[in-house]
Amino acid sequence: MQQTTIKRQFLVKLDRPFIIAALIIPIVHLAFGYIGLSMTFVNSASAFWPSLGVFLAAMLLIGYRV
Repeated sequence: MQQTTIKRQFLVKLDRPFIIAALIIPIVHLAFGYIGLSMTFVNSASAFWPSLGVFLAAMLLIGYRV
């Protein structure tokens, strides 16, 4: 009787563009977060949040795997 082996598959393919995006997007998101917080109103409320736009654009361009 032959034994079948089951390969473990990762849910995310770890290729070079994925790794680069996974490292750059959080850094850019954090930097724009600090910029958005520097333009706050009274009691640290900010109506301008550029990091959300960067994050949403990355999600639309790259996909949910990031």
